[in-house]
Amino acid sequence: MKRVLYITYDGILEPLGQSQVLNYLESLSDRHQIHLMSFEKKEDIRNIDKLNNIKGRKSAMSVIMSDKNMVFSCTDISQKNHKMVKKYLKGQTTIILKIKSGIVHPNILGEEKTLGIRIPDHNFGPRLCKELGFPITTTSVNRAGETPLNDPNKIIKIFNGEFDILIDNGAMKSSTGSTIYKLEKSIIKVIRR
Repeated sequence: MKRVLYITYDGILEPLGQSQVLNYLESLSDRHQIHLMSFEKKEDIRNIDKLNNIKGRKSAMSVIMSDKNMVFSCTDISQKNHKMVKKYLKGQTTIILKIKSGIVHPNILGEEKTLGIRIPDHNFGPRLCKELGFPITTTSVNRAGETPLNDPNKIIKIFNGEFDILIDNGAMKSSTGSTIYKLEKSIIKVIRR
């Protein structure tokens, strides 16, 4: 087995690193022993910290994915669990699954390398993920313990200057938040309704 040292100066946390470099190295790993040296950019880690500061909490985060194919290519679950996960992965639900290494930054993972995953009904997020080729961090727009906001004007008023971009699609339907499920040992458990 050949040994390879792959050095990336752009960092594996960057979108290209996440969507293409890791997949490429993974495809070679059955024939090569690969060692990865990655120089991560401080701003990639700072962006996670910034989001936690805005929310007023530090905890695992969730991501939007484009479709079920992306979910299954990024997660570390058995083929027999795919059918069960498909049943729960829709609309206003988040499902916590074990994620493959290198898909997202470790600072957003939960215990045992798990990640909350959503495919929302609104098509903007999934379409953007499909175009980018990687998941996007997602969270409700509120500070910890407060009611989620759904009106861009209120979001700007309360969070003005704390975020880089707001995509205004008008006021969204009010939501009580997603139902959260977790796959553990081939059983789906309800975490929050």
